[in-house]
Amino acid sequence: MTIVEIIIIAIGLSMDSFAVAVSSGAVMKKLSMYRVVKIAFFLSAFQCMMPLIGFMAGGSFAHYIQTWDHWVAFGLLALMGGKMLQEGFTPHSDEEEKNCGCQQDKKCYPWHTRTLIGLSIATSIDAAAVGISFSFLVVNMAAATAVIFISTAIFAVTGMWIGSRFGNRFRKRAEVLGGAILIGIGIKILIEHLFFS
Repeated sequence: MTIVEIIIIAIGLSMDSFAVAVSSGAVMKKLSMYRVVKIAFFLSAFQCMMPLIGFMAGGSFAHYIQTWDHWVAFGLLALMGGKMLQEGFTPHSDEEEKNCGCQQDKKCYPWHTRTLIGLSIATSIDAAAVGISFSFLVVNMAAATAVIFISTAIFAVTGMWIGSRFGNRFRKRAEVLGGAILIGIGIKILIEHLFFS
């Protein structure tokens, strides 16, 4: 497999992470370097680890992974998206608005580690199947892993900037939109697997 083919696959794998990043940027009051790096790192790390896991598992676990991966992705995205929708429709106090929802135990913002792990798994679990297909081809997995990581990081940072740029002035509506986007990605994954695979 050529490097060009790997780059095309990496871009395709990055699209769900890009959509999550857009919704993440939209719900931030302002972008902070820490949050941007944290979200981009988690999304990129999981996105490049899953193909590696699939590659190492090879064909022996293909059936098991493909049986439940889309349901896990859908469930996680629907859960996160549902919580964001709920928060988008819940009135915030002035203090909460000022602190951008710093009551972390009650909030489900995408930069919280627990939420971010769920989003990262949901957007990357599909990529394990790509790794399984790599195991049947001549693929430099070190190069593929690096390209997938870099591609996802670029799309994640770009997505957060876009989301922040257009969602900052309409933060409450942005939370609703972000939640709807996550649920939409989950439904898309489910439909693709149930009807087109």
